[in-house]
Amino acid sequence: MKRSRSSYVLPFVVAVILSLTGLTLHPGGNGSAELSGSACLPVDQGSMAGHGDFRFSNVALVSHITHDFITLIDLSNNEVVDTIHAGEGTDFTARVPGKDELYIADFNSNDIAVVDGQRMNKWTKIPVGIHPVCVSFTPNGKTALISYQSQDGLWFMDTKTRAITRKISNGTGMIYYLKSRNLFYQPAIFRPFVHIIDPVRQEIIKSVWVGGRPMSLAFTPDGKFAYIPNYDLNEVQVFSTALDSVVRVIPKVGNPRGIAISPDGRYALVTNVTSNTLTVIGIDSNSVVKVIPVDRMPTDVAVRPDGKYAYVTNQGSGSISVIDMAGLDVSAHIEVADDPISITIPN
Repeated sequence: MKRSRSSYVLPFVVAVILSLTGLTLHPGGNGSAELSGSACLPVDQGSMAGHGDFRFSNVALVSHITHDFITLIDLSNNEVVDTIHAGEGTDFTARVPGKDELYIADFNSNDIAVVDGQRMNKWTKIPVGIHPVCVSFTPNGKTALISYQSQDGLWFMDTKTRAITRKISNGTGMIYYLKSRNLFYQPAIFRPFVHIIDPVRQEIIKSVWVGGRPMSLAFTPDGKFAYIPNYDLNEVQVFSTALDSVVRVIPKVGNPRGIAISPDGRYALVTNVTSNTLTVIGIDSNSVVKVIPVDRMPTDVAVRPDGKYAYVTNQGSGSISVIDMAGLDVSAHIEVADDPISITIPN
């Protein structure tokens, strides 16, 4: 399973160039364990009972890296129903646990837009570091973890006071919460590691070498394993959360970037950004069961909580591919604005 560390080479200047062209390296997908959801969201988000007409329920939230808004897609009819303005270069959207609030990471304006679910386009700005790509929350919503595609790494913020309580410079990459261990996991993107983060101590407690360039991560519903697309190695790694190590490799998955696991734990869906495909991996067999052609430059994927459909952002074609999970085929395409980079389905 081990590889030479000298095989990993990724000059930081490559990331800067890609950022300037709008093609950021951040992935996305379903990072939840024990509950369905999207990347960077904690799994235990509480009930929305009593919130009345919550505008962010039964919708998919699409961020656009070259625009100043996100797109809302109604999951009942797969149609675009609204846009919400934010800062420049919306990169990722997360809902605050138990609140009618969204946090939007604005890659180009270096801030977080906080959107009130009742007022929609009324939003406030929180200035942060350079090129934020992800916002995640502890389950009680009191602490936000903000990660970057820059040397600003990882910041912890008190959501009540909006004060930054800690900064970790080497914590670059998306963040995924595992309820059973109360820990966050972070594929490092620019380095061949998965960082394990303690939200109580607000520090990286372990960095596990996996080689290559780990782009994203998704937990199985029982939380026992994480599936990690590794872009440089053209493989998906099966990571044991009990052993904190890679225990199996699924090879020949070309240019894997984003990932989601179906709520029933049957499939892992992996976007292949340069081959314009979605690879379907059977969890039981840990093998590729199908490769589905989608539109250009698929970057992210999310699965509906009922498991009936998956949604793939195609950055190069300004579209969302709708995947029928029963037949494992594209059932529709939804046209959206240019450069859809990530998709979130709040629980």
